[in-house]
Amino acid sequence: MSVVKNDLGEPIQEGYPGNLTPEHKEKLQEFWRRFFQLTERNVQRSEDLEKRGGVKAALSGDELAKQQETKDSKKKKDSDEAKKAGELKSIEEAVNKYGGPYLRKAMFSMCQTDSPDATALRFLRARKYDIDRSLGMCVAALQFRMDMDIDDILWKGEEGLKDEPGFMNQYRRGISYIEGNTSPEKHELPIYFIHVARHFTSAQKAETLQRFVLLAMENARTLTTPPLVKAVIVFDMAGFGLKNMDWGCVMFILKCLEAYYPESLQRIYVHGAPWIFKGIWAALQPLIDPEVQEKIKFSTKASELEEYIPKSRLRKAMGGTLDWEWEYPEPIPGENDLLKEDATRKAIQDEFEELTQDFQQVTMQWTQASGQDDQLDYQREVLDKKLRLKYYQLRPYLRAVSVYQRTKVLRNDGLVTWTYPQTTGQTESQHVCDRHNVPQLIAWLKEHHEDTLEDSVGGQKSPACIAGESYDVTDALKVAPKKTKSNKAAAANTKRDNANANPTQTPSSEQDSDPSPASRTPNEQASDSAAEAGAAGVAAGAGAVGAGAAAGNAATKREPRPRSSRRRNADQAQAANTESSPANQEPSTPRTESSPAQKQPSNAPSEETAAGNSTRRRARKPVPSIANKDKRERRSTSSRAQRSSAVSSRSASEQAESREPADSSNMESYQDKNAEQSASSLGKATAMGTAAVGAVAGAAIGAVGATGAAISNAAPSLSRSGGEPSIRSSSSSAFESADEWVESGGDRGTTQISQDFSTDSDEDQDDLVEDDRPLRTNGLRSGSENATEKGASRRSMLAQEYELDEDEQEQMSDSDTEDDDEDAMSITPDTVLAPDYTRAKVSAQLCHQSEADLRDDLEVAHQAMELFLNSQMHDAEQLCSQGADRRLYRSVGMALINCVKSVMTFEPSDLQIAMQCCRHTMNIADVLRKKPTKLAKFLPLGQAPSFKDRTLEQQHAELVYAEAMMLRAVLGIAYAGGTIGFVRQAMNLRNAYAILRTLLKNLEESDALVEEARVTGKSSVKPMDQDLRSGIYLGNGLAQLILSLLPQRLLGVMEKVGFAGDRRQAMQMFERAGGWSRNRRMPSVPAEQEGVRRSLCDMMILMYHLVISAYVPMTDVDLTLADQVLSWNLQRFPRGIFFLYFSARLYATQALPEKAIDCYRAAIEAQREFKQLHHLCFWSLSLTYLSTSDFDRAYECYDVLSRESNWSKAIYQYAKAAMLYESSAYNRSQSNAIMMTVPKLVKRVAGRHIPFERFVQLKASKFSLMSQLGLPAMEFSYLWHCLEQAPVFLLISHQLTRIDEVIDQLEAYQSPSTYGSGEQEFYSLYCLAFFLRGVALRYVAYPEPQTVVRHPVGERINVAEVAEDAIHSFMKVFEYAHFLDAVDRYLVYFAHYELGCLYSAHGNEADAKRELELVLSRKPLVAQDTKRFRSAQANYLLSGTCQLRANAALETMRINRDRRAERLSKSRSVRRRSSSAARRRSSVISQSNGNEVPNTGLSMQPSLRSANKRSQSQSHRSRANRLVT
Repeated sequence: MSVVKNDLGEPIQEGYPGNLTPEHKEKLQEFWRRFFQLTERNVQRSEDLEKRGGVKAALSGDELAKQQETKDSKKKKDSDEAKKAGELKSIEEAVNKYGGPYLRKAMFSMCQTDSPDATALRFLRARKYDIDRSLGMCVAALQFRMDMDIDDILWKGEEGLKDEPGFMNQYRRGISYIEGNTSPEKHELPIYFIHVARHFTSAQKAETLQRFVLLAMENARTLTTPPLVKAVIVFDMAGFGLKNMDWGCVMFILKCLEAYYPESLQRIYVHGAPWIFKGIWAALQPLIDPEVQEKIKFSTKASELEEYIPKSRLRKAMGGTLDWEWEYPEPIPGENDLLKEDATRKAIQDEFEELTQDFQQVTMQWTQASGQDDQLDYQREVLDKKLRLKYYQLRPYLRAVSVYQRTKVLRNDGLVTWTYPQTTGQTESQHVCDRHNVPQLIAWLKEHHEDTLEDSVGGQKSPACIAGESYDVTDALKVAPKKTKSNKAAAANTKRDNANANPTQTPSSEQDSDPSPASRTPNEQASDSAAEAGAAGVAAGAGAVGAGAAAGNAATKREPRPRSSRRRNADQAQAANTESSPANQEPSTPRTESSPAQKQPSNAPSEETAAGNSTRRRARKPVPSIANKDKRERRSTSSRAQRSSAVSSRSASEQAESREPADSSNMESYQDKNAEQSASSLGKATAMGTAAVGAVAGAAIGAVGATGAAISNAAPSLSRSGGEPSIRSSSSSAFESADEWVESGGDRGTTQISQDFSTDSDEDQDDLVEDDRPLRTNGLRSGSENATEKGASRRSMLAQEYELDEDEQEQMSDSDTEDDDEDAMSITPDTVLAPDYTRAKVSAQLCHQSEADLRDDLEVAHQAMELFLNSQMHDAEQLCSQGADRRLYRSVGMALINCVKSVMTFEPSDLQIAMQCCRHTMNIADVLRKKPTKLAKFLPLGQAPSFKDRTLEQQHAELVYAEAMMLRAVLGIAYAGGTIGFVRQAMNLRNAYAILRTLLKNLEESDALVEEARVTGKSSVKPMDQDLRSGIYLGNGLAQLILSLLPQRLLGVMEKVGFAGDRRQAMQMFERAGGWSRNRRMPSVPAEQEGVRRSLCDMMILMYHLVISAYVPMTDVDLTLADQVLSWNLQRFPRGIFFLYFSARLYATQALPEKAIDCYRAAIEAQREFKQLHHLCFWSLSLTYLSTSDFDRAYECYDVLSRESNWSKAIYQYAKAAMLYESSAYNRSQSNAIMMTVPKLVKRVAGRHIPFERFVQLKASKFSLMSQLGLPAMEFSYLWHCLEQAPVFLLISHQLTRIDEVIDQLEAYQSPSTYGSGEQEFYSLYCLAFFLRGVALRYVAYPEPQTVVRHPVGERINVAEVAEDAIHSFMKVFEYAHFLDAVDRYLVYFAHYELGCLYSAHGNEADAKRELELVLSRKPLVAQDTKRFRSAQANYLLSGTCQLRANAALETMRINRDRRAERLSKSRSVRRRSSSAARRRSSVISQSNGNEVPNTGLSMQPSLRSANKRSQSQSHRSRANRLVT
């Protein structure tokens, strides 16, 4: 049998759809022809049953008893002729009992999410392609399903059948269940375990057991994936006895597998059978069909199961490594509320019935066609996809929730996710059906420009579409579908495209006036369909398939078809569901659709259909399909509302039409569903370390991180404009959005890009742009008025241009109002959705606590902190929530937890909640703290009264007040963003900082008094408790650290207004909180005596040495101290995600990526409560994969982030495209499609671009100009410091090899002008390649001091030669810098920075200082565009990042120089003392012995550290003589 592969790369065996011989195809055609003829028989019977309530009216009541067989009932095996006669007889019996229309309905119901052809071929293969027997077997199976009322069993499910005696014991005892699927090489078959020893024959009735078996088989079908829809069954015979032998159940299972579920069994393992089973098998074997017998295999060891089941899928008790035991989750009340949605179910059933009619019509034409008809094959394939998609939408309304949904295995969109915890402590994961689930079906339809059914009732209401990434079907009830209206602009474009495609075809007047599909061209039908259905609304919620742009694309690229009542059904369903409450409505039977006989289509193809098909065939365009090769690690995500307007849908549809089909399809299939979510993270490039601080250390750390980012962004504005903030005008750029870019034709040349860049640069140039819109000085009201006025003008223009009717203008007005309201909220919040406890009234009487109560709350805070740090986030939150409305430290705990959430997501709603929680904490602290006198308000900073006049409650209230004020101020900066937010919150920051400094002064005074009392022997003075002490250290240390990271010029400005920043003093604060010392391995403050904030101080130590130092050059990085702190905390919190993350960072800093990857994975598995913490790990894990050039794994991480995280979707999408581009040449078109989605994902924060998002936006605009050469992933890895963390041997074998290949191919061109996209793009890539080469060679010659250097085996590195080669590479960048455009001009400045670092590592400080000062001078080093305005400062991307790095590098040189001078001075002093002592000893000895002793003075010879610590190696060939012609 020949095996072929489909478009997805899946092997297709012969006899399956996609691999049929001509004979098989003829048999299949004949099967369908005869089956549909059969369904036209006895229509009256079906109509009568429909009137009497459905198939239940035909049941006699003994159907279950007839299926019961004993070991004696099949002793006599029938001959083949007798079997054939029985099967033919079953046809007549079924037709007489139910009628042909009900058989037709049962056929499509049996298919479910499988292809109808695949279902028919099962019966054909089972009966060796004998049509009579295959048809008889199929009809018998259909009758069996109706006799057993399988639809009712699925409708009731576990919750509906729980009252049957013995039914739930099957689940609770774990008698049988599915746990895992086989490997992809073995077709990912579900593995069904049956533990026979747990079953007792007399524990339940046979009918109950049959229902359980049928429900289990139907559940197994939901866990399979095409093309091989089969299962593997394991009978675990351990402990088996005669009491467990159930003949009736065994025979029923075998009968089902043989006759009613044919070709669904791959293998049966009888594992560990005792000797007593041999006799039973001897009696069973003759009764089993030979085909089934061949699939049964006996095994005794786990190794004998590895043909299909690896040991990682087997429990320890069965000899495997799976550390797991079955635990049944009971049904949850209300989980089946969706079954009460009768109107919605009826509407989706009507849609499904309409598709089945279409399939029957086209299939009948196909059966009558002579020879090969590609168009009919294509139409059947499209209808096949739609039928499967529609059943996914219908399934939640027909069957109850299963155990695999409650255990988060089966997702609403059909994805199956398994996790396999191993005895080694690791956890494996597997994703099944990720190539055939709802998103992939929709992607396939979009790729082929077919109707994706997103505007249908199922597309707008079914959990499969609007809550696809959730496991809870009731999430669909929480999402309100948004109606969409017609998009005439898109329809007009479609007609225009049709006219251009058929210039010689002139429609007649009759065709113009006739609306029938047969008389219309396909594109005109698509236009009508788009006008009728409208642009599909955005499906809100996690897992919603397709955003507004995707829906608009689907609406304009729809399959031409007759107008249907689908829209009417949607409106009726929504109205009906609104009138009737699900809670008060009893579930009814799912069979509420109209009679099958009334909907029976004619088998003869009509002339109208034939004409439509002919026209459809001419309109079809061949679209190459690109296989999705990624295995997605998907997690459930919370539902969030999506906004989309008619204008956005129109733009998206025009965008789709302006692209090539392949690019459009891939772009839509990879476009993230949450593309419209607002609020990304602030300044990842300019404040990398501070942003990471916020992500890991909790709320306080995150707050300071955001402050640093905002201050860094505000620096250029303050220095140039005297501190006055300005908002960058959105209209100053050439294109407002990605949609406008596409509408312009998508052909933006280099000149245009340069112009755009000049008018809209990064953080250093945004404030130079003239602002042509009013500044929002009057709050939200003025902003709303401006937005409304602007929106009205835009709507008027679009209405005239596209001749929109009143309804369309009204809907566009509503959508624009929503968008404008959201834009108006981008400065300050209006209303806050916060926890209920924050609304409680606060007063001193209500909030006052005694000292004992306060200490009890501190103990609770300690417990909550330990739970939180040990990855038990929800337990910590629950502990703090009790009394958070009035109790100080419980409120602090809730505020910190919500701050962590907000920093992890950067969602505006989360930020508002966190700010409100901080505000509530401030209110409590404010009523408890001792108010300063009026005179104290006029005193300088630090003149507040001492703590001795305050009670313990007042002391803690003062500290909490300062902390909450700082947190709220920083979160306000993060919410508003940029200069405006900083200016508004600067006073609050200053006040909080002043309080913290005062508290520190009081702490030092208290310690001085304690020391004085100890020395003088006076009466003992009580020292300040550790809880206060750790809080004071944490607050002051954070402030000092963040301020120390600012550029020196901005730091001077901050110091003038009362701030001060000292990095060394900040680290001393953190170390003092835990009693850490470099002279001791263990801290002096034990865990029993620590303050509540001590762990946060420890985390800040780790953050500084392991995270911030990786992004900003530091001089005092101490990995030894970090290792001590980390080891001590890991012993306390072995499952803590934060400390596992820091372990991974430690390994990554040491250039040990393989160990870092293991730690990241352990951190991800440590907790599942805050998935936002997973995103932090996935981001760092992706960078570690990048350091090893593992682009495929890095892509998987970015794919998860793009779907789940909202930090910066533009960066994630750009990273995905870059990884695909460099992973394989076959992924280039797919990469280009993803890259086209990046511009529309870029967000503005307070009118300003996030620097790195601006970078990826402009890079993405140029991406289409890139030829088969390019280094986008390596460029991305440099900007995120991956090259410096790469092992030296990988730099040589991977990165440098790849770069040299690109350079060789570029230099092979005879002239740069002959390069694919022009001379300028040639030099852009040429300079990038040499720049990356210089950086890689720099790290080969001088690796970072903390890395573990691993050279290639058997090679020696010549450091001087490698350094010289690196310098030559940078010189190449300078040589061709004048060819670079505005997007790639940044290479020149970063090359000067890297060259300065190289000189510094080599010991040439003069040249290093010269290069770094060139960058810090801000002077243009190359010519730049000055068409709109002139600027004396350099204008390039990521200028703030380059300035920050250069400033830190220069400061590092100064500190190292001072340290060397200090060491040299000490060394000289020691040598002088040593020489003097030696001379004295020599004199004494010579006087006593009369002999002279030679001088033993020490000689200090300088030596290169690199020469002592690193081996020397062969350098790559120099390119000094290789020039471009």
